[in-house]
Amino acid sequence: MPWFSSSRSSHSSSHYPSHSHSSSRPAYVRSSAGSSYSRSSTSHYKRRPRDGYIARLLHKLKRLFRELWYYARKHPMKVFFLVIMVSFVETFGR
Repeated sequence: MPWFSSSRSSHSSSHYPSHSHSSSRPAYVRSSAGSSYSRSSTSHYKRRPRDGYIARLLHKLKRLFRELWYYARKHPMKVFFLVIMVSFVETFGR
């Protein structure tokens, strides 16, 4: 199956940019090394997700559960044996 293959030859290099830094220091040290400004811990700035991100995430999660439920209703024996096999491996496979 192609999604389990270990080679990345099918991916273009634009999806995996190489980040090479000339310094051996970590990124968090490099980013704040030259600045004298530091944000205080009592700042009024509060991090928030983008507008609509949580709603979109919940929509995708509901859709996933709906599709799983539909598959389970359509193929009850496959799902039953899948649950049995997973529980067997978890119980005796370790």
